[in-house]
Amino acid sequence: MTRKPSNSTWLDSVEGLSLVGAVLGTVAGLAFQQLIYVSAPLALALVMNFVNRQRHEEELERSLGDRVVETRLEVERQFEDELSRVRDEASLTPDEVQTTANEDLLAVQEQLQQLQVQTQQPMVAVAELQQQISTLSTQVARALANLENLGTGVATGMLQGVVKASQETGERDPSESTSESVAPDRASEVASADEFWKQYQRGVRQFAGVNLSQVNFSQRRDYLDGTDFSRANLQGANFMGLNLGEATLKEATLDEAQLDYGNLSRSQLQNASLVGATLRGANLRRADLRGANLENADLSYADVTDANFEGANLKGVKFFRSRGYEQALQSQFVAAS
Repeated sequence: MTRKPSNSTWLDSVEGLSLVGAVLGTVAGLAFQQLIYVSAPLALALVMNFVNRQRHEEELERSLGDRVVETRLEVERQFEDELSRVRDEASLTPDEVQTTANEDLLAVQEQLQQLQVQTQQPMVAVAELQQQISTLSTQVARALANLENLGTGVATGMLQGVVKASQETGERDPSESTSESVAPDRASEVASADEFWKQYQRGVRQFAGVNLSQVNFSQRRDYLDGTDFSRANLQGANFMGLNLGEATLKEATLDEAQLDYGNLSRSQLQNASLVGATLRGANLRRADLRGANLENADLSYADVTDANFEGANLKGVKFFRSRGYEQALQSQFVAAS
């Protein structure tokens, strides 16, 4: 708790008076040869000096802590602004791209040439296969002619079946015979952090409805941006310091979850339950929290600039030194007792 200025002034005044009393007591002690006139004011001066020193140390620690948090938030805000600038540059028109990124255009042309070479290879393979089929068809036709001369109808029918099967095999796309099973884009049964990370490494991003309560995700630093956790049970899960930017957490249960210092910018948290969740220092810029239940959540030092709290339950929420929360709540006020 911050000390009041009146207390600081009072302590300084008492310390000054104690020092003056010590000086006067010294003079009186020399005059009357009584140590009591010196010891009492001197002891009081020492006590007040110790109290003032403790107060200054506490204020210095508090000031350093606030500066560290403000510096981290400033770095995250600059990173978010830089990311927005890159996205804006990516949406430029072709004329603007041509005038500002000639080197990128050369790189794209080289990639196109490589792609053309790669696409020509299967075409050459198909042409060779068709040639082989044509040769086989010619040989079978000659065999049929010979068999017709002999009047062997049964053999003719068998050879015609061979020709038909060969043609069907040649016309089939070569990629069908060598196709591999595609990894599913949705999660199968997930019950632990290890199973989650295994499926995530295989490219799975759809984890809607999974039950991963109390799971600790913070042991790794993989980006979880864009992951779909809709309707998932993540109660008490630990996402501390992880990147969940643009993640979908609609109707997810995040009660008492730890999201401190995490990146949740542009995340979708509509109707999510965040009762008692900790989001200290989290980045919630442009996050969609419409209808979310944030009762007793801790958003101290968080950045909620341009976040949407329309219809959200903010009863008991801590916004201590949160950046942009007054502006975010100005257009959609929610009564919180």
